[in-house]
Formats: sequence, C-alpha cells, structure tokens
Amino acid sequence: MVDYGAKFMHELYTFINQQNHSAEAVGKVDEVKKRCAGLLSEALKQVESRLPASMGIFKGLSVFAPCKVLNQTERVPFKDFPLPHLRSEKEDTIEQHYRKIHHLPWAEESVFDGKIPTDSISFRSGVLQYKNSTGKRPFEELGTYAMVCLTTPTSNAVVERIFSTVTNVKTKSRNHLGSEMLDTIIRVHSHFQFQGKCCRDFKVTPHMMELFNSAKEEPGDEDELDVFAYVN
Repeated sequence: MVDYGAKFMHELYTFINQQNHSAEAVGKVDEVKKRCAGLLSEALKQVESRLPASMGIFKGLSVFAPCKVLNQTERVPFKDFPLPHLRSEKEDTIEQHYRKIHHLPWAEESVFDGKIPTDSISFRSGVLQYKNSTGKRPFEELGTYAMVCLTTPTSNAVVERIFSTVTNVKTKSRNHLGSEMLDTIIRVHSHFQFQGKCCRDFKVTPHMMELFNSAKEEPGDEDELDVFAYVN
C-alpha cells in the first residue's frame, strides 16, 4: 500500500469524475500511480544506499534514552542493546542493573536535583555517580557501559572532530600537557559543544563545588567522579 498523499489522490479522483469514470481515464490514473510508486521505490533505494554503515548503531543508541529506560512499556530487551562486545565481560551484572534501574524514584535523587534529564548522556552521567545508603554505586557497570557506547566514535567525522579539538587544545605553548589533563579538557570542551554552552557564560553551581571539594578531600578514592558531573 503506497501513501501518495491526500492532495495527489484528490486530484486523481477529480480527474476521474470529470471524465465520467471512463475506462480510459481510470487506465491513465492507474498508469500514473504505477509510475509514481516506482519513483518512490527508487528514491527509497537511493537514500538507503547513501546511509552510513553505522546507521544501525545510531538507532541502537536510542535504547539509553531516559524515556525508554524508565518506561515499563517502552523498555528494549537487553539482548537488543548495541555494541555487545563492550559488555561481554560483565554482561550478567549489567543486565541485572538494567532490570532494577526503573524501580528507583530517580526524580527524588540528589544527582538530578529533582528533575530527570531528557538526554541520554546527562542521565547516564547521573546514574554513574549515584550512590546508595552504603556509599556504593549500584549501577556503576551499567552506567559505564552506556557512557562508553554513547561516546564511542561511530563515524570518520566524529574522529576527525576529536583530532581537530586536540590540535586546538594542545598548542605549542601547551605541548607538555599530560594525557590525563588533555583527556579532561577535551571531554569538557566536547560536552560544552554538545550542550550548546559557552565557557564565557558558564557559572559554577553549589553542587559542582560540592563534588569538587569531595574529590579534593578524597584523592585516593577509587571511584573517580565523572567529569560531566562538574559541567552539567
């Protein structure tokens, strides 16, 4: 069944009525519809041939959207999650986290300040930082897997953009920047670009200062805070 559009079908019916439903008019209409269907089919094939090979991965990343993860009816089966090789070592643990994550009242947790983010990266960053009453991170493996999937380059354009950012950051005068510092600067820079923010308009919130001070007081803490926590 081809959807030709209401305007198109209206014109065809008008033409047939004007020709008193003659067999010749009906035949012409059928021929036009057949040619239009062929044109639409060819256009679809041409579009599909131009799509990148990673298109399926882009579609798969939508499973991490908060509106799907926290919705009982729209949750995607765990077996359909993208990039399975990234979770192979802790697959059972990650699956158990996924089964439990929607049972937690996230809107009431301090990591989100009373409002659940609508974008996947901000939501997963909060999930990764969340700690229960015992001080442990019950969704660390799931959060890490999701963040790796969401930040893995899926096209040459993404990789080239990262190289361009590295070139801009590590100039001749900053040539001695260590890998850890360079990585942090690039992540913050990329996050600002993704969020459409500017460093000139950036304002430090009390929550950011709290995270920063806690990181300074516990330099030996193995559970490193995600850098996105400081800029969200």
